[in-house]
Amino acid sequence: MSLPLVFGPLKRAADVFREYIQQVVAATQAGSSTMPAQPTAQLTGPILEVSLIVLAVYLVYEITFLTRTGATLGRRVVGISVRLRDKVGPPPLIAVLKRTAVKEVGSLVGSVPALGAFGSLFSMVDVLWPLWDDRKQAIHDKVAATNVVVGPQPKRDA
Repeated sequence: MSLPLVFGPLKRAADVFREYIQQVVAATQAGSSTMPAQPTAQLTGPILEVSLIVLAVYLVYEITFLTRTGATLGRRVVGISVRLRDKVGPPPLIAVLKRTAVKEVGSLVGSVPALGAFGSLFSMVDVLWPLWDDRKQAIHDKVAATNVVVGPQPKRDA
């Protein structure tokens, strides 16, 4: 879904890599023992842009599908959906926002160099939590008062 939106930044990153490889080849052919500096600073912008676009598309997709039907396309394929703990039907926007924010906090913290391990650990514990939880809820489900259930969502009561 996001490929057309990230084509430009990915092309810029590929151009930076191509230029760097050409410099390395030229240095090698010239017999130089010194390699050109890696283009880290030039790649930061395009990679950040791709990351933000992919995150935005994911958030719109996740929030839209969960608030409208209680399930993304992938959840529909495997026959599960998300609902409030005590009410049938798709969860309301505030519950979906809480659920998504807590679910993604590990990824966001994981992208900070000094905190990466903590973010990854939180994400792992979050998805494993249902294995020992009485209500089979992940941490993000507990915060949002939601449950993942088998089957499609019936329409919410009016």
